[in-house]
Amino acid sequence: MMKTKPTYLVIVNPVGGNGKGRDIYESVRGPLEAAGIELEARETEYGAHAVDLVRSMDLDGIDGVISVGGDGTLHEIINGLMTRPDGKRVPVGAIPGGSGNSFLYGFDILTPEDAVNALLKGERRSIDLAKVHFGEEDLYSFNIIGWGLVVDIELTSEKFRWWARQRYNLATVWELLKMNIRHTRLVLDGEELDTTVAFLIACNTPYTGVGMKMAPRADLGDGKIDVIVVREATRMQMLKLFPRVFDGSHIESELVDYYQVKSFQLIPDRVDTVNIDGELNAVTPLEVEVLPQVLEILF
Repeated sequence: MMKTKPTYLVIVNPVGGNGKGRDIYESVRGPLEAAGIELEARETEYGAHAVDLVRSMDLDGIDGVISVGGDGTLHEIINGLMTRPDGKRVPVGAIPGGSGNSFLYGFDILTPEDAVNALLKGERRSIDLAKVHFGEEDLYSFNIIGWGLVVDIELTSEKFRWWARQRYNLATVWELLKMNIRHTRLVLDGEELDTTVAFLIACNTPYTGVGMKMAPRADLGDGKIDVIVVREATRMQMLKLFPRVFDGSHIESELVDYYQVKSFQLIPDRVDTVNIDGELNAVTPLEVEVLPQVLEILF
């Protein structure tokens, strides 16, 4: 008999959302199963476990992989799919279950209930990914690639996890007061420039952090990544610029350069940590190439 209802592999991060990952999954399981959807759940047990699970599991009969966690869990799932030895790919969905879910913010999916409603609509769309090459490694980014102040903020935000949704904003203000400046060579679609910056962030989606409209022109399927460069500035200039990130008007500032490119290279004068989709798992120098519409998502 032909199968009429989908079967989804669900990857649950039990420590996501300050330890609420299992509860979040249980809250959505009932409505999804009541709609005739079959669920096969697996919990992550260690860092990057979702990569190993999705890379190695038999996906025959699986119609999609759903993340219950934050952006980091979704990042692992996508990297598992993109590095499968058999090349098999299935669509990806997400239930917000982390302290940061900036990717879903752009789809107005703010709660697990929103995500269930989106999944039940059965819509799909193809999105770009960015292939990030550094050293001898490749990673795949669906959301952001950040360097400089944005990495400093991510590191500091870990100290404020108890403040959940506001931890990124608190960490941002803290790091703005410190203002570390970095120098780099930047190659954008083959055109090279030397610049001194507060930070660089390359975005596949408009939002990062919690409600920060960092790249208002970003489009998930346009074959380009939006590179925002905030040049060297005083603390006061940066503090004035920060609130404008929430409505996207910061890109009108003379301190901000905005590029839309198919590829770029980041070559600073020192080895530095890079934030990929909220994970501090890469270092400079690096090369980035956009892979147009290589992944389907379920919303």
